[in-house]
Amino acid sequence: MLYAKKTLFTLLIGAMISTTWGCFGTLTPDPEDNVCFDSEMRSIYENDAIRLAVLWQQSSTFANAIDIPEGSIERIGAALAAVHDSKSPQRDSIITRYQIHTLPYPKFDELTVEIDTAVAWTQAWKNGQRLTNNANINALMNAYNLQLDGYFSLSTNFVILKSPKPLNIAALAAAFADIAGVTSTDFENSGGDGNNIDMTDDGTEIVLEYSVGYDEVAAPNNCNGNCEFTRTWVFIATFPDNNIDCPNAQFSHSYGDPAP
Repeated sequence: MLYAKKTLFTLLIGAMISTTWGCFGTLTPDPEDNVCFDSEMRSIYENDAIRLAVLWQQSSTFANAIDIPEGSIERIGAALAAVHDSKSPQRDSIITRYQIHTLPYPKFDELTVEIDTAVAWTQAWKNGQRLTNNANINALMNAYNLQLDGYFSLSTNFVILKSPKPLNIAALAAAFADIAGVTSTDFENSGGDGNNIDMTDDGTEIVLEYSVGYDEVAAPNNCNGNCEFTRTWVFIATFPDNNIDCPNAQFSHSYGDPAP
């Protein structure tokens, strides 16, 4: 459960982030112009790039910003594409043999908001209306073009909100949480274990760690809870000084348990 105050301050931080996020560099933020993360690579790695961008943002000083930093998804996607195209022999283990991707969280386009239907503004959502007479609710709905996907009355009363673009849902949940009439917020921010990709970015190079998780050698990416065994391959994608040419990725090292 997440709680936060000052919704309008959160919106201001979100508006500032696209011009202040330096560590991700300036690699072409426009998807249509990004030859380093083209449509073929995007079809394979876009969700991975989004999740890695959100996770990296959540560990940064911009963790409370709802918008994902401009260009970060493209930059991370370019690094993932560079590993995909790498000539390193170890590339076949992570791409061909184990087909490693990120775990399927955090959620980046959906939020559940539990509401107290005794509060007047919630009647609009109960009736299927996207906007309400609550200024803070409407500010968030309009700023991020959130859509009301449905109202549900089970053991609790809640709505599901969907975003047409990737967002830092943890920060969005926090922005809703302290509005009177919202009793809780929920989204998928964690889950089971298995194959995964981790990332760090120092502004010059991106380090990508590809891990295969398993409990039984015969069943990689199939774990009962936390994986008992993990093997990790580390690749480094180096970006040129001009931030225009595509990065080059090389295998660095591997560690952990034997590969299944």
